[in-house]
Amino acid sequence: MFSIEGLIINTGEPKLGRVEIDLTTGLIVKVGEPTGEADVILQDQLIFPGFVDLHVHAREDVSHSQDYKEDFVSAGQAAINGGVVAFAEMPNNPVPPIDDISYQNKSDLTKKSEVTVVLYAGIGPNTKPLAKLVPYKVFMGPSVGELFFTSKNDLENVIAKYSGQNVSFHCEDPEILEKNKNESTHILRRPKEAETQAIDFALMLIKKYNLIGKICHCSTLSGIEKIISAKKEGLAVTVEVTPTHLFFDSSMLEGEKIKFLQMNPPVRQDKENRLGLIEHLRLGNIDYLATDR
Repeated sequence: MFSIEGLIINTGEPKLGRVEIDLTTGLIVKVGEPTGEADVILQDQLIFPGFVDLHVHAREDVSHSQDYKEDFVSAGQAAINGGVVAFAEMPNNPVPPIDDISYQNKSDLTKKSEVTVVLYAGIGPNTKPLAKLVPYKVFMGPSVGELFFTSKNDLENVIAKYSGQNVSFHCEDPEILEKNKNESTHILRRPKEAETQAIDFALMLIKKYNLIGKICHCSTLSGIEKIISAKKEGLAVTVEVTPTHLFFDSSMLEGEKIKFLQMNPPVRQDKENRLGLIEHLRLGNIDYLATDR
């Protein structure tokens, strides 16, 4: 038996406690009051339950063409070593899970993972809901992979089939991305208004089609404020942000860092935007931290 004591963070108020772990199974067998005689007594660190990462791209699919980037074995190992006991896997693969057969085929691959994997099904041109209840992800414009839309009208025509479903939105307006595709930098090619205008459209779709909505990796302060307003009006929507957008802005992008921090949507150009996101996280207005890794 292994024991650890310290400040435990759970659903209630932080509390000093003791966690006992069976080293044979690796399972927690007891959480109780501290005794002062544990194997490890933490002073400045916190004890959390296992985390769930709601936004991961493990890259493996039935084509196995991108396994060199990561597969479900390495993704599961990375997760558990970081204290993550489950993750939600996104569908923008070379062979995306968009129907019952392709979803099951990808689901079979997840059995290699050391942690629980929840698969998102993809929404794209001409798709329809699966026979069973699953979460869905829609890429409103081009990002990574071929599962995206080129017009908001086409997007709405497909989303109409998913009334009442759980849908997460990658919010970047395809028409604004097309307009700016020849700009000199990644940040300029994917400007703030691409996200904020796409958020407006996503919120409209969530309301019109009674969706359980989530806005993925919101990177703009104005976008967060739109979502907060929608939530106050009773809309069934949540929002996630990434540590990358909280910790970095373009003033930090020099040399090789530019490549290391390139993502969609990009890190933004002003420090005030980044600090505003952190403040809304502190206030509890942001529902999830997710890596989008």
